[in-house]
Amino acid sequence: MITEELKRKIAYSIALIQRAEPTALRYRSGGFFVAFSGGKDSQVLLDLVERSHVLFTTQYNLTTLDPPENVHFIKEHYPGVEIVRPERTFLQTCRYYKMLPTQWTRFCCKELKESSNPHAVTLTGVRRAESARRSKRQEVFLQTRRRHPEFTEGTFDQFSRHQETTVECLRGLDKLTVNPILYWTEQDVWDYIHHFNLPINPLYAKGYSRVGCLFCPMSNIKSIRREVKDYPKYYQAMIRLIHRIRAEKFNADNPDVWGNCTDEEVFWYWANKTGPQKAMAERKQTTLNF
Repeated sequence: MITEELKRKIAYSIALIQRAEPTALRYRSGGFFVAFSGGKDSQVLLDLVERSHVLFTTQYNLTTLDPPENVHFIKEHYPGVEIVRPERTFLQTCRYYKMLPTQWTRFCCKELKESSNPHAVTLTGVRRAESARRSKRQEVFLQTRRRHPEFTEGTFDQFSRHQETTVECLRGLDKLTVNPILYWTEQDVWDYIHHFNLPINPLYAKGYSRVGCLFCPMSNIKSIRREVKDYPKYYQAMIRLIHRIRAEKFNADNPDVWGNCTDEEVFWYWANKTGPQKAMAERKQTTLNF
């Protein structure tokens, strides 16, 4: 059974999607673009979109650091989702940038997840309750290059008041994102999945709280430790990647900022969000204490 409150949220989400469709169709004839990850939030979003009877396309952007179980789950249960391979793998992308992605330099998302997305009004499964960072998200967000836009983020009603000027700019490089389940709780999501008998990603049954890329720089160290244990081949690939980056980036004229750290030590410093300067200071202090 689902609560009356959840019923109201479902009705609101579907109404929001339907109200936004005219804008999506002005942008492109194919309608919305639905970002799909295989996780519970994107499953609920996709189901709501299908119940809204609107035009849309959906795809999963393979990053090459995807948990294999997630890819198999999407192929088995969501054959209508297009799986898009990147031009460069994660390893190739890191070698191109000569570094690993960090919390502040997340080129992985830009290169592997966003570069192949069509220019369309995008629907996401972002929820405010997910994290402190996402708690500030709005129902509609306009990413624009204009200096003084009349609208950047807010409710769909606020966006509608500026549609005439906003839709004009959407024909350019600006990106409009709509978050239909922004106000849903995690319990709402699970109640919806169970009520409508949606398939459950096997990673949740294994105790994972997220199904995204392995070793994500936004993950905490506890999650990364578990992923290293569960996916040793991917961990070894990361160690080889670090070795190649160091060999290609540093030389006699450009000394290695990681000093005499092993590649494994560099990985764990990176996983702990510790930069080379702080890492070297810690190693020096440890040596002095010894």
